Amino acid sequence: MQPNPPEPDAAVREVHLSRTRTLTLIFEALSQSGTEYMNDLAWRNLHFYGSFSDGRDLAVPEPLADTALVWRMDQQRELHVFSLPAMWVELLEWLRERRTATLGEWVEELASRVEGMLSEVTIQELLDAVAEVAGVECSFEPRLAGRVRDGINRNHPASESNIHIALLDGSLEDPAERVGAALWLSLVLYARTRDWPSEGPVAADLAAVGGPRHWSVESYFREVDRRRNSSALGFLAWLYQNLVRQHLSVAMSKLPLDTFMLLYEDGALHYRASDQLPSLSDRYGIMLDVSWDLGWAIEIPDAIKLTDLGERSRAEALRMLS
Repeated sequence: MQPNPPEPDAAVREVHLSRTRTLTLIFEALSQSGTEYMNDLAWRNLHFYGSFSDGRDLAVPEPLADTALVWRMDQQRELHVFSLPAMWVELLEWLRERRTATLGEWVEELASRVEGMLSEVTIQELLDAVAEVAGVECSFEPRLAGRVRDGINRNHPASESNIHIALLDGSLEDPAERVGAALWLSLVLYARTRDWPSEGPVAADLAAVGGPRHWSVESYFREVDRRRNSSALGFLAWLYQNLVRQHLSVAMSKLPLDTFMLLYEDGALHYRASDQLPSLSDRYGIMLDVSWDLGWAIEIPDAIKLTDLGERSRAEALRMLS
């Protein structure tokens, strides 16, 4: 070992500081969690909704404010990235049984399963319904996102978290019901967080992540802005058309690898392979394992708590970051 190792360059130091901030934010969450078991889902809900399950707000120390913002915007993006593939996989499963069909036939199938309701209700009316369940007694406008957010907290039956769970646990048996739930998830996310990308440069940059072949949170929200007066069925037809285009564009870019789930030939879709709902990344779980291994945290019945060493490390890290 070198007796006087050189100082890391600025880029390496920033990576170290970023990891330190994230770990310290985890310590803060564990320190304030009370009786809540801070597993991965609880961690995600804490940062997306800003509160623990008992309604207490997470008190974020000033040196960790930007890190908490990044985690909040990450959760917004992960729910966005989940909702669209949740609709996509239903198309693939339907196409798997038929092998070849048109996109119009899929849209007609959805419409028939809900007795024409999708063609009768507009996206604006669905957003008004989101506002209504949030206790907002007027037609939805993006400027009302804060009030919708206040009315739909993490424990609300219409929260993004609860819809996400319903789409994963198999309780929704009908394909049209699952598509409707995924669309509802994307609209609740829009209604609650439409103003987040305008909170500052960091939030704007994170909301724009997506690349040229995929909808970012911000670009999808802009599409919803433009199509609020469309029928839900018309919106879904437009959405599926673009999901097919995006898939084919990405698959073409990966040639000679064959990653096609479907092909489009002679005006029809041809089934190739199924897809799966995306899993959410588990960075929190990895860092929690490290905390256990190093003696910073301990699991007790129904809770994860900082040890005395963890509390000292949290205080020391906050002093260093301040």
